[in-house]
Amino acid sequence: MFPGSTRVIFASGVAGVILLQASTFLPQRDVPASLPADAIVHAVATGNSRLLELAVAEKVDVNGRNANGRTALFLAVQQQDGALIQRLLEAGASVDVADAEGVTPLMLVARQEDGDLLRKFVDRSTDVNALDGKGWSAAHHAVEAKQADAVELLVPLLPQVDEPTRDGPDLIAMACATRDLRIVEAVLTCAPDALPWTPHTRGALDFALAEKSISLTRTILSKHATPPLVEGRNVPLLAHAIVRNERDLFAALLDAGADPNTTLPVPHDKEFVAQIRSKYFRAFAVSEQNLTVLMLAAGLGSEEYVRALLAMGADKNRASAKHKMLALYFAARTENWKCVQLLLGRGPTPEELRVEISLANQRASVFKNGVQVFQTAVSTGRKGFDTPAGSYVITDKKRSHRSTIYHVNMPFFMRLNGLDFGLHAGVVPNYPASHGCIRVPAAHAQKLFAELPVGTLVTIN
Repeated sequence: MFPGSTRVIFASGVAGVILLQASTFLPQRDVPASLPADAIVHAVATGNSRLLELAVAEKVDVNGRNANGRTALFLAVQQQDGALIQRLLEAGASVDVADAEGVTPLMLVARQEDGDLLRKFVDRSTDVNALDGKGWSAAHHAVEAKQADAVELLVPLLPQVDEPTRDGPDLIAMACATRDLRIVEAVLTCAPDALPWTPHTRGALDFALAEKSISLTRTILSKHATPPLVEGRNVPLLAHAIVRNERDLFAALLDAGADPNTTLPVPHDKEFVAQIRSKYFRAFAVSEQNLTVLMLAAGLGSEEYVRALLAMGADKNRASAKHKMLALYFAARTENWKCVQLLLGRGPTPEELRVEISLANQRASVFKNGVQVFQTAVSTGRKGFDTPAGSYVITDKKRSHRSTIYHVNMPFFMRLNGLDFGLHAGVVPNYPASHGCIRVPAAHAQKLFAELPVGTLVTIN
């Protein structure tokens, strides 16, 4: 035979086979009569590479679909055949042609672990945020398949992430359900501010805290309009951590940006209030408004929490609504002198300077750098007006003070813990004679007033 005649017979044979295989397909306009419109998708489905090349050569529509509406590229992506995908893309295959359920090749790639291919598809897409029949975009598919790299690429391209899908849950809820740190953070980073708390985001916060992810915790807190609450109650989680002395939770919330000026709920949560150890603070917590977590920590005498809250910007000068209480006043009732010094913002250490008052000996001694440098006789409270023992801090000084209770002058008055007693000049017999204050001889009272700064520790025992 002649070579030319062999090619003619072979080509005729191939065409005959193809026509036989394609006899059930209806011809379409602009498609060669020898090949059906879905010849390329049929070639990919059957693994017939020769048919594929012939169909491409004859310019059969590369985006032709099968009975399920799927293109050759769709099937190639399903098969994860990189070489075939590349050949189809070179032939002009679209990454956006959807099947009967609205799923596109781009959406399929979003579900796979192939970042390079996904970026290539995104670059070729004319509608990267197209939705399938469930209302899912490629980003939704990536989240559902837990493909963190794909999520980080696709989510920022979405116009919004809190739009409910046709099946109900939005992308935020879907992301939170994955319990994947990167996915939840990628989605919430693109969420609008002032989100309401939902079971999904509250669960994500619990997950972030459990995983000790400061980054995700910070993102979750920053995206919500209000502080997180204890599940099923109206108590801020930060307040809950203070009352229950949950140090790790407290630190994690603060480190992640929890508001150090978070306020307690009104009306109060009975179970929460019952856990407050301080009866004094508990009485305010029942009805007082604008009580802050700093006031709570101070009222419990929790130096560690007071220090941390102040370091994060808690406002120590903020007052409660009705009784105008400051955190300092609550700390004063605990007799925790360290909290009082912290809230004053000043005061020497006990090693640097302190005063010790002996109720038994009716003496006051001043110690500086560990050495006693001064001593004086004093007169403390008589029976029925006992001077309370404890550790206090000088919270304010007034050279000319007059008692509003007993209407007597109290020169060189140095108030202790913001309470209704302190040191002042007065008559000093050799026995307790005051209404509770510590009387000091006038000359000595003047000396103490000049040399003891606000914040100085005074111990009475």
